[in-house]
Amino acid sequence: MPGYYQTILREVRDGVSILRLKEGTIREGSFLEQAHEDLQEFAEKVGGKVILDFSNLEFISSAGISLILWFSELLRSQGGQLKICEASPDVLDIFKVGKLDTVLPFHDTTDEALAALKDA
Repeated sequence: MPGYYQTILREVRDGVSILRLKEGTIREGSFLEQAHEDLQEFAEKVGGKVILDFSNLEFISSAGISLILWFSELLRSQGGQLKICEASPDVLDIFKVGKLDTVLPFHDTTDEALAALKDA
């Protein structure tokens, strides 16, 4: 079982970890550094099928996007999967500009992301 995470909250549904960020922005600085540590620890200790719930995310910088791409690849390298859900139109647009919405699987709702992981 993982320890306490400073930057993420974890819920488990149907064997899938749903992670929510505790802050509304991911940008350079101490939160980003701690989020990297927390996600690495999570991947090493738990891994598996993961949904990142962006419902409270208002802004993500390029460094934050790099963090999400790194986390996705880390999970994949360990046989896990990542889905993203509940992104606001503004946050989703940031990913679309770099065509990263074709690399990272976005879903409108948590239930849709759960269904996609069950079908995978």
